[in-house]
Amino acid sequence: MMGSHGMNSKNNFYDESARVPLIIRFPGRITAGKRVHVPVNLIDMRPTIEDYLNMPATKVDGKTLRPFIEDTYNKNETHFSV
Repeated sequence: MMGSHGMNSKNNFYDESARVPLIIRFPGRITAGKRVHVPVNLIDMRPTIEDYLNMPATKVDGKTLRPFIEDTYNKNETHFSV
């Protein structure tokens, strides 16, 4: 929050807390300038990295973000992040 709204923690749903940008760079695999407008969660980073590096998937709660990055997800499904 960096002092916005008089707060320093992220225990709220103001844009400064909930809309934190996530930047991924992988030249040759992820198109430069690609923007994903679906909410994501950091728990999904490990499965995403493993997916892009063709590594065996570790059993974790997250899921790969690759379908969102490559725009191959089912747009009729509901997606949310907590």
